[in-house]
Amino acid sequence: MKLHLRKNILTAIVFGSIFSVSAQIDTTIWNSTKKIEDNRFVAEIPQDWKVVTIANASEYSHKYEFTGIGIKPMVLQSPVTAFLTIKKATQTDVKAILEEELKDFNTFYDKVQEANYTVDSSTVKLKTGEDGFYLHTRFYRRSKASNYSRFYLVAQNKKTNEYYVFAYWFQYKDPTYDIERNNRLKEYVLKAMSNISFR
Repeated sequence: MKLHLRKNILTAIVFGSIFSVSAQIDTTIWNSTKKIEDNRFVAEIPQDWKVVTIANASEYSHKYEFTGIGIKPMVLQSPVTAFLTIKKATQTDVKAILEEELKDFNTFYDKVQEANYTVDSSTVKLKTGEDGFYLHTRFYRRSKASNYSRFYLVAQNKKTNEYYVFAYWFQYKDPTYDIERNNRLKEYVLKAMSNISFR
């Protein structure tokens, strides 16, 4: 991981500010919700999010697709796909967990990021009051001819000391990344994060 990314992660852990949640494209999706129930956490999500079947050997415990739900399904005449994945972290340190999560696409041979790009990171308040660590990054892959936005939440269950990683993935074609602002992806994700609680 690059030095500036390491510094950003550490700085946000120490000095992170709490995000406020503002409007997304269609907030009515939150009028009808369901729950992802786990032994250690509960995540309230819009009713229309769809369960994605995952392999038994997958590192993820849960996966959902929310393409076109509360956000525009097309941008620049190309589809926008959106997914949530959840897993229990194998590491017990926020910085190490995020480095592990970001390692896969930091090694992509065809990854392109904007000049002087820095990650967006801070803390976010969960439904049960805990502070989770939030990180957002974005990049382009030449081999896929697509842009990606990823939003991560790393949060600890204080009762068990276990960390969980909630990752929100968006794939689209928009070299300007204006989709993030116009579709209010950050606000969408922060709303979802604020509906997570630990048992």
